[in-house]
Amino acid sequence: MRIQPALGQLVRLLPPSHPLRDDPARLARIALAYRHTPGDPALAERLEHLGAIALAQELLDAPDGAELAQLIATDIARTDAVNAITLIPGDDTWPTALDDLTDAAPFVIWARGNPQHLATADRVTLVGGHEPTRYGRAIANDFAAGLATRSYAICTGTGTGTHQAVATAALAAGGPLIIALPGGIGSAAADVDETVMEQILDGHGCIISEHPPSEPATRLRGMNRNRLLAALTSATIALECGERSDAIQVAGHARVLGRFLGAVPGSVYSPAAGAHRLIRGFGAELVTHVDDVDELVRGVSETWRDLGSWSGKAPTSAVGRRVQ
Repeated sequence: MRIQPALGQLVRLLPPSHPLRDDPARLARIALAYRHTPGDPALAERLEHLGAIALAQELLDAPDGAELAQLIATDIARTDAVNAITLIPGDDTWPTALDDLTDAAPFVIWARGNPQHLATADRVTLVGGHEPTRYGRAIANDFAAGLATRSYAICTGTGTGTHQAVATAALAAGGPLIIALPGGIGSAAADVDETVMEQILDGHGCIISEHPPSEPATRLRGMNRNRLLAALTSATIALECGERSDAIQVAGHARVLGRFLGAVPGSVYSPAAGAHRLIRGFGAELVTHVDDVDELVRGVSETWRDLGSWSGKAPTSAVGRRVQ
């Protein structure tokens, strides 16, 4: 394929033997991630009709195109230095479950560790609050370890608290771990526990991001990341969490996407009543043991039922489907 001039300008900044020199479609999707955010229907339509290369051409033809090309080339070098890779739709290890996001699907995914885990047959997302109680940590440990021993890949977020407890327990039980970052992979050292990171890089998991490597984690990027946590897996299980936590946002995306949604109840006296809200108001299945998750994901894996809506009203029934 003949590379158009502006992409050629970017290609010339890469080492002579770099594989991206012969992969303009991947290079174009990388460029799009620097200037566009998925979720714009008009952009998605243009991408479908014009293709990624044409849209990237427009970006590199802009007045700041040379600056953008240099930034991308620098980040590609950083990506190579940490043995990270990029995944785009059509790759063997591209998680096709993300395609359910339609217009909001990522242009590209940066990954470190073993991307084969993204294709693990059964994947479950575990989310919770950043300041769990002793009970919250206990259920995070129990569910992560229990699901890992049953050959589930565990997907979770970053930070201290529930997500770190989930990550540690899943890896200790021998299960693969997938962490979705709220910033670029360059921020992973600040967002992921050092021991967890070492095990992931040893092949026991995968860290992914839809953001360019040089982009730091932000609150907005974290909120956008939540849709990936929901889309990547067959089921989202909300552990102890507040009513306004990220876990509630992940659950909302899971409901809209038609994924299985479960919640582990806590004390009625606890201010961390997010799981109760999901059970009471959004049709989440009450989950008390990993057996319940097995029933959701593997017991009714091909069942479709009425989705209801993410409007604050209870759906008419429990829903969900298994993803690949």
